[in-house]
Amino acid sequence: MRWPWVSRAYAEAVVEERDRLRAQVDKLLDHMTRVDRTEKGLPELPAQPRRPAPQLTPRIRQLIARYGSAAIQDNLLRQAERALRKGKSAQEIERELEANAPEEDEE
Repeated sequence: MRWPWVSRAYAEAVVEERDRLRAQVDKLLDHMTRVDRTEKGLPELPAQPRRPAPQLTPRIRQLIARYGSAAIQDNLLRQAERALRKGKSAQEIERELEANAPEEDEE
């Protein structure tokens, strides 16, 4: 098949129009997907994966282990993990735990 010769400006205009129409179709598909999800009782956007929880340092775990009660240890672990997620540094958490931790039993 022989294609007709066209000017460069016309070819670029056609390519730009094609790209604009593709972007418009993508927007419409996204909108229709959102509407369909809300009609089905789902949130507009699918759930995003959660960020991995920051890991507690061994020193923090060691300080928490000084407490005798398992319930207190669990509570302190949750509080420490929550503080790390909110942006508190591990050193700050360690300082707080050292200030409030019971003395280690020296045997």
